[in-house]
Amino acid sequence: MANTGTHKGHNYVVSYATDNDWPVTSVRVMLRRTLPVGVAVHPRDATPWSSGRISPRPAATGDGAFDNRFGVRADRPADLKFLGPEVRGALRRAYDDHPGLWLGHDGLVCVERGHLRDKGRLTELLDELVQLAVLVAGAADGGGTARRAEGGAAHRAKGGAERRAEAEREPAPAAASFRIDAEPAGPAASAAPGDVQAFIRACFDRRVASYEVNRRMKQEWLGRKIHGHGRVLQSMPLGGHDFDFADLKGHRFELQVAGPEELAPHVRVRLQVEPSGRAAADPPQPGQTVRFEGQLLAANPLLFLVQLVSAELSASR
Repeated sequence: MANTGTHKGHNYVVSYATDNDWPVTSVRVMLRRTLPVGVAVHPRDATPWSSGRISPRPAATGDGAFDNRFGVRADRPADLKFLGPEVRGALRRAYDDHPGLWLGHDGLVCVERGHLRDKGRLTELLDELVQLAVLVAGAADGGGTARRAEGGAAHRAKGGAERRAEAEREPAPAAASFRIDAEPAGPAASAAPGDVQAFIRACFDRRVASYEVNRRMKQEWLGRKIHGHGRVLQSMPLGGHDFDFADLKGHRFELQVAGPEELAPHVRVRLQVEPSGRAAADPPQPGQTVRFEGQLLAANPLLFLVQLVSAELSASR
């Protein structure tokens, strides 16, 4: 189902669909000044979108704060001249509130969780996308229209002001420095152990687009150690092929940990303990509360399930 119309001189399409069983709303605003065919700016690690041809050649801008959020495609470096500091900054700020943001050669698309049917909310989103469209078109024209669009950004919600201010303090290059045929380098995963509650809040939030969840898990959490407290539900020796842990040996535990109330009251944590682990030799009994730490193997936000390997268990303090 799709609704079409015009907002402040820009044609738009609003459509409703599902993404991984969650309802989503896609809002597309057309540019009045098209970019070179092949150009696409998309959430990092998400499939590029454009209503036309997408260049197979990845690019990086040299702006770390931008490249950590977005991937870029273009046939030639000259095709990305519009992507100067002003446009990159505006796209970064928009991404912090709308992680489902794409820019194709002839339009902007924003995918939001839920079916947005409230007229006021849709109008607010269209206002933001039109401002971006005017800014991008002005930059493609050489900057004349971009200056007029700058003043319209003041209406944005105050709730994200501090986050955007922090993003603004990140240094950006004085001029674009594009590399073609080089994948943007992602940030190294933090070596510091992460709290399971922090992981749940970051990656299980239904309001966050599924591709953004996948990006967070891949770039910030997979392979990282996670710790927390949980209640033992069951345990069993691993032998042969296990559905969750394949051919890993040792002992398998299933714990229940508290989840943020707005997401889920409980989250299951499945652990694989090495054969030499203390918990494998003397497994804690069901109902006992323990402290755990293990390396993140996988997670399923739909089922509220976390899987850890090479885990350790100890009595809760």
